[in-house]
Amino acid sequence: MERENLVGNPVPSGFNKTIFRQFDTSAFANPAFGTLGTAGRNTIRGPGQHAVDLSLFKNFRYKERFEAQFRAEAFNLTSSPYYTAIYPGFNATTTDFGSLVPAGGDRGNIFNPRIYQMALRFMF
Repeated sequence: MERENLVGNPVPSGFNKTIFRQFDTSAFANPAFGTLGTAGRNTIRGPGQHAVDLSLFKNFRYKERFEAQFRAEAFNLTSSPYYTAIYPGFNATTTDFGSLVPAGGDRGNIFNPRIYQMALRFMF
């Protein structure tokens, strides 16, 4: 992957991040053909990701030989959206450079599943 030239501060004071503009794109420029850019590794970071998972288990014993376990699980309980850490455009001249959403709209870059599942397990 080609690195860009860093010509300014990618996150100046007072900059408001959105999913369409994660950093100041004017802080980057394309390097001359055949040269490496000056932007270092991890110059900018993607948005943080958080999710709440919850599991509840209850064991039921019948006599001494039989046991049943009821499970209820919830993944991403708060339904918090989070985005892939890949910026669609790596080139400073592309229209989606600095955006979490590719040009033309969202094509599955936003990951937001809320999953519930229940199970009953028998043990002999």
